[in-house]
Amino acid sequence: MAKVLKMQFTMSDDTTVLTVSLPSPRVDVSADDVRGFMTTCINKDAIEYKGLSLKAAKSAVVVETNDEVIF
Repeated sequence: MAKVLKMQFTMSDDTTVLTVSLPSPRVDVSADDVRGFMTTCINKDAIEYKGLSLKAAKSAVVVETNDEVIF
């Protein structure tokens, strides 16, 4: 099973949402860890997308997928 941490940010135009995906997050990653990371990214203008900057942390979720081989 593969896990991916998906973090969504609202961008400076208030309509665009950017999803940043990180594979294999720590097993013990907490909401405080992720919220802190996202806040740091926003405060330091760490990411720019299509001329827009990060404005707010919208959501974060760990997605777990299971691949089933068919043939």
